Amino acid sequence: MQNKYLLQLYIISDRDSALNQLLEYLHQWDHDFIKSLHEKPEKFELLDSQEVVFLIQATAILDYKLQEMNLPIPMWIRDKHYRFKQPVAYSRLFYHKTVEDALQDSPEAFKSRNIYFDINGLHRV
Repeated sequence: MQNKYLLQLYIISDRDSALNQLLEYLHQWDHDFIKSLHEKPEKFELLDSQEVVFLIQATAILDYKLQEMNLPIPMWIRDKHYRFKQPVAYSRLFYHKTVEDALQDSPEAFKSRNIYFDINGLHRV
């Protein structure tokens, strides 16, 4: 991974903690982190399969939250490669919600990647 922030998040062994830290960067409007997303695009062809899984989760959250913050979204974040072939529900960020509800209620940033989070879970992190 080329982006130092995303790499630091990726190497955190607990995925929940890594995604929580990603949300924290955004909630704090961490300018260095946000700027880095534009300066260091990830190149899909250089990533291993585990990095791709992490980046699919991260790009879905980034796309959704950057839109919510009215910030520009780096082009690489919407790369067609950052998408699961089959729907995947990220259960650790589900709070009292069924997968079926998440499939129906998820914003396009998640649907387009075939990954589903409970949006209320993201806000509570």
